[in-house]
Amino acid sequence: MSFGRRPLKGLSVLLAAFVASSPALHAGIFDGLPKFSITKKFTDSDERAAQKLKEILRAGMLQAADMNGRKNGYLKNKSIRIALPEKIRRFESVLRKAGLGASLDDLILSMNRAAEQASPEALPMFLERLEPMTFEDARKTLKNKGPSASELFRARFRDELIEIYRPVLTRTLASYDGARRYRAVVQHYRELPVASLYELPAIEDYVTIQALEGLFHSLAEREKVLRHEMQTSKSAESEEKTLTDALQHA
Repeated sequence: MSFGRRPLKGLSVLLAAFVASSPALHAGIFDGLPKFSITKKFTDSDERAAQKLKEILRAGMLQAADMNGRKNGYLKNKSIRIALPEKIRRFESVLRKAGLGASLDDLILSMNRAAEQASPEALPMFLERLEPMTFEDARKTLKNKGPSASELFRARFRDELIEIYRPVLTRTLASYDGARRYRAVVQHYRELPVASLYELPAIEDYVTIQALEGLFHSLAEREKVLRHEMQTSKSAESEEKTLTDALQHA
């Protein structure tokens, strides 16, 4: 015999009868209780974090395009300055001793000036791809517990941006006579005994990639600054609120 289950079974039957007896009578009986939606709470939080990341990236893109687009924005910035292609750079000292110093300097200048001139035209390309961008874990990114937003943007759009940015760099490079200067250097480079061992890149491809990487670098730097400013502002607001509350209760 099991006497322990009978009261519970009886209670279940009574509860079922109570609910089924009149739906209208009991409708709204739980209306006063708080409603919880854990899924919505997390979704809203993710959406807010994603929107904040987009705001930071948008501001960073505006600043990066502006800074890189100024005179000497590339040339005088050691972090993004476009140097000679690596294969030529290996023999730079030899070429300079052969009297090609001025030609090399002119080529470096033309590549960097082309990147500076093209920089503002990259902005709409970046912004257009930012708008529909989604973040798998925006809150994690916002808390510096994973790749930065600029790193995620670069990983997703780098190859695509290279293709659409190349015509712009081809045009600006031509305005600084970059292709001709490159061919002149390559002609002398080919005279070196070991030159045939190395394949040189097309100048348009090389400058496009270097210019784009310069923009990604500047975007990452601006993101760091903007996120630091955001955290500092948050801390200041929190301290001000704490002080205000303390004064009100003094």
